[in-house]
Amino acid sequence: MPRSILFVDLAGTLILRDPEIRRWVAWTGVAGLLHSLAARHDLHLTTGDSTAGARAALDSLEVRELFAGLHTNLPGGGKPFGALARTLGARPEQCLALGDSPVSDTAGDSDRVVSVILEHHAAQVPVARVSQVVDALAGEAGFLAGFEAALAADPTAGAAGEPAPGPLHAAPLVPFGSIPDARLGWWRRSATQRRPVVVLTA
Repeated sequence: MPRSILFVDLAGTLILRDPEIRRWVAWTGVAGLLHSLAARHDLHLTTGDSTAGARAALDSLEVRELFAGLHTNLPGGGKPFGALARTLGARPEQCLALGDSPVSDTAGDSDRVVSVILEHHAAQVPVARVSQVVDALAGEAGFLAGFEAALAADPTAGAAGEPAPGPLHAAPLVPFGSIPDARLGWWRRSATQRRPVVVLTA
């Protein structure tokens, strides 16, 4: 059985803009997180940045060898995760996307790819939270099945099933089990498109 795929964003996810020093810095603990994830899943970088810029950033983190593929210059209004999954011989529900923006880092072409959205605002999301979420969602049936099971386990999930269009933070997401600072639900990209998301806050 093929390994599951993690699509990973670059700017705002692996590297963050530090407002105090006005420079891009590594997400604290990210190299260790990527090594751990790469042992269990195939990693693919998905970014709007150039190939040269992506390679340079991954080299600075000393993690480029962990990525099975680099998919660069992608559009910012929703990445083509469904098409990428099929090109890589995987079902979209076997894929999970890690990013910082619901607009850019949810699928523009599929409602079967789960996205984990990091809200690095006042502080950085701890990398351990990402491992907890990935492990909780992973299974033979794929990440989407894990997402749907976690959503169904919450007694208030009916209210979260169909959030109204608008910013992600306004969607009625529900707590993700016992994982601290994690919420999940369907985020609507438009009146006709909904995407499965897990939101992690610091």
